[in-house]
Amino acid sequence: MYSVSRHLKNQRLFFLTGKTMDYKWRIQQLDLLENMLLSGSEDILNSLYLDMHKPPAEAYASEIAPVLSDIRYAKKNLRFWMNPKRLDIPFLNLFTKGIQYLQPFGIILIIGPWNYPFGLLLKPLVFAISAGNCVLVKPSEFAPASSRVITDLINKTFNNLSIACFEGNINSTLQVIKNEEVDRVFFCGGEITGRNVMQSCTRNLIDHKHENYCLNPCIIDIDVPVKTTARRIASGKFFNAGQTNFAPNICFIHKKIKNEFTHSLTEVLNQFYGPTPRHSTAFARIINKIHFHRIKTLLRSSNGKVIEGGILDEESLYISPTLIEIENNNDPLFYDNIFGPVLPLIYYDSIDEVIKTLRQKSPLHSISLFTVNSACKELVRGGIVSENYCVNGIPHFMANNFGSFETIPKKDMITYRSNTTIDTFSFKRSEIQKPFFPDLKIFYPPYNVPLWLMKKTANTIIL
Repeated sequence: MYSVSRHLKNQRLFFLTGKTMDYKWRIQQLDLLENMLLSGSEDILNSLYLDMHKPPAEAYASEIAPVLSDIRYAKKNLRFWMNPKRLDIPFLNLFTKGIQYLQPFGIILIIGPWNYPFGLLLKPLVFAISAGNCVLVKPSEFAPASSRVITDLINKTFNNLSIACFEGNINSTLQVIKNEEVDRVFFCGGEITGRNVMQSCTRNLIDHKHENYCLNPCIIDIDVPVKTTARRIASGKFFNAGQTNFAPNICFIHKKIKNEFTHSLTEVLNQFYGPTPRHSTAFARIINKIHFHRIKTLLRSSNGKVIEGGILDEESLYISPTLIEIENNNDPLFYDNIFGPVLPLIYYDSIDEVIKTLRQKSPLHSISLFTVNSACKELVRGGIVSENYCVNGIPHFMANNFGSFETIPKKDMITYRSNTTIDTFSFKRSEIQKPFFPDLKIFYPPYNVPLWLMKKTANTIIL
């Protein structure tokens, strides 16, 4: 902990020099990060395979490519983000100029998750750098190979006066927060750890942003192209063995296409991973024994009927892609966060009953609706509160720059990714500039301006 504390003190001194405010400095750091990813990609892919048996194609698509995209997006837009923005000025401040700048917080602590140990750690780092902060990075100890690689890469690439990485458990991380040495904490991970982080931040009056996971229902209407829908759901659900925050964790299927759809799903799984998925190079493993037993316990507590998969091997942390039919929303698989390769299927007669059920669970993380019926799209859109809504696909917002990944503030307190991300790591400083001339006497006592004129102009905005 002494070395971490020393790093933070040195970072504070470096930040106070004002060097991070410079456009060229920020671009240089983004260039270093980009070169680090390109030169270290093989080490990154190897570490992800050691931690989760993550297929190289999945790993590159979810851990490296999105970060490279964000870096290039940030470099392209950084000048615009740093430019002052004009503010509207009330008439009473006539001849005054109002402008607003984005200002860095200072020192940011970024705590990464284990399911995407590079992607979800480095994406916020891109925008923390873009905002002009010094950054301390803490990878997840649950992905030890990835943690070692990312620590080595960051500490070799950057001057630790500005960006540094340290390994440790949750206790060492909370100690950094308790010592009040950082200005903002950015956390992405599970609810239990998130609560500990939030409590430590609140006690020490440290600003924080937090993302965790919740319900992602998938609704299949009667009129869908079944095979295409099955492919999209299977790819979204079993990507990274279901250990993804946007993966569907409950699938509502219209009863009239029940047999056809479940048959298509099993066919798709066979096409994706072969008759024996444990031998497939395209299927990942569970991160550790803790999460393996959590999913195993969930499966055992369910009253559902397994129609595909259900094979578990603790030694290799393997859980096969599993489809399980459940009867109602009282099943543990409905209301618990599975976060693994298990997809519960529940059948319905009317879309209204689905909306009624999900309304009780809202706000939801995301809804995926598969339909060609415009009225159904509007019914679901207007009937259920959700953070994201996706029609005929799974919301891979992690890889998108065109739209932000939103979460409802009272729940997760975070809005990040895309062009709004730099706002997460900045605060807005407003500035007014008033000339010495003219100096209108009507604004001084004894206020000779007529009251009727004051009432008329007081709330007028100067564009």
